[in-house]
Amino acid sequence: MAEYYTILTDIGRAKLAAAQAGGDPVRLATIHAGTGGGDNYYDTYGREELEALTALVDEVWDDPINLLKVDDNNPHWVIAEGVVPADDGGWMIREVGLKDIDGDLIVIGRYPPTYKPLLTDGAAQDLKIRAISEWSNAELVEIVVDPTVVMASQSYVHEYTDQRVGELLEEEDPEKALASKAYSDTAAGQAEAAAKQHTDERIDPVDRQTGTPYRVVVVDGVLCIEDMTEE
Repeated sequence: MAEYYTILTDIGRAKLAAAQAGGDPVRLATIHAGTGGGDNYYDTYGREELEALTALVDEVWDDPINLLKVDDNNPHWVIAEGVVPADDGGWMIREVGLKDIDGDLIVIGRYPPTYKPLLTDGAAQDLKIRAISEWSNAELVEIVVDPTVVMASQSYVHEYTDQRVGELLEEEDPEKALASKAYSDTAAGQAEAAAKQHTDERIDPVDRQTGTPYRVVVVDGVLCIEDMTEE
């Protein structure tokens, strides 16, 4: 087996089996990272030891899952991501985990040793953690999201807005299309207030093909687009 991998714990397999038998789906909620207790983590914790864990060996960070999706090329792979903010760190990440709404450790992984610096280290930045786990039926996995804390990565924003703006500009009447999708002046005002509450920065991009300016904001945790051609 590879040196770095992610597997279901004994609890995770039991809950998956219950879901396959007609029970509730596995509802993943939080992502966790830890130091593993030091460099001997990789020698001490193999597959059997990891499967028996009910918590990370030395957890230093946790947060709601930022993104959960099925891999585009493998329907059995579930990709989970979290973002460690720039102002958190000062430790080496060697282990990752995913817990469900009950607080049970469902997925555990051996992570490549990665140092997360602090601002005082002089090179702090957000760190995205990605955990890919294999499920026999990915449809039985659900995510529980708190929209007030979930972050949209820059790459996701660009991909999403390029697609949505492209669709709107293909309409015969883009302005009417915007209105039909609830992007009215009132909605824009609400989006403005929501963006200030839920995001750390404003994003004012321009469509790369047409040069049409637009703005991305967040309303109740949902990405929205404002047409800025008349501003």
